[in-house]
Amino acid sequence: MEAVKQYVGGGVFFGVLVLVLGFVSPTSVRAVAEKITTVFVTNDAANPVPVNVVNRPPSQFVTLVRLGPFNEGYRQQFANGDTDSQQFSIPAGFVLVITDIDVVFRRIPADAGKSGTYFLTSTDAASGTVTRARLMTTLNSEGEGIDGQHLQTGIVIVSTSTLGDTIPDSSFDVATLRGYLAADQ
Repeated sequence: MEAVKQYVGGGVFFGVLVLVLGFVSPTSVRAVAEKITTVFVTNDAANPVPVNVVNRPPSQFVTLVRLGPFNEGYRQQFANGDTDSQQFSIPAGFVLVITDIDVVFRRIPADAGKSGTYFLTSTDAASGTVTRARLMTTLNSEGEGIDGQHLQTGIVIVSTSTLGDTIPDSSFDVATLRGYLAADQ
């Protein structure tokens, strides 16, 4: 009972203090209230905050899928689930900003315990082939694994580049890239 009296007494004291401050100095209370309405978010590796891209028409969002054994390159997957019949190419005057990479490694049970690796590359005449991202996981007892990466700033691929990777044609690995098209500045 004594603890309840102390708890209630402390709450009453705090309430009276706020009321007194409100009557004595309304400017101070308003200044505190204004400070509380401003929120600062720190986005670091320890406390990541998902970043959503806004103010873009749906036609500029891109999902690309690559399936290992078909070796057809990256195909655009549409919102209705259909996949483009042609390899994706970045339209002239735009860049592709990749914000998410997900890879499903599907190998055979004999590969259990081995590393599944994926390198995203881009190739163009000016710089040749450049590794843009690397994902890796240890394959489970079935020879399978997953890895993904959300990129805070994104990887920018210019329209003169071709996307590539290190998915072996003999695997059933699947790579999914998500991002958006932006005007080439």
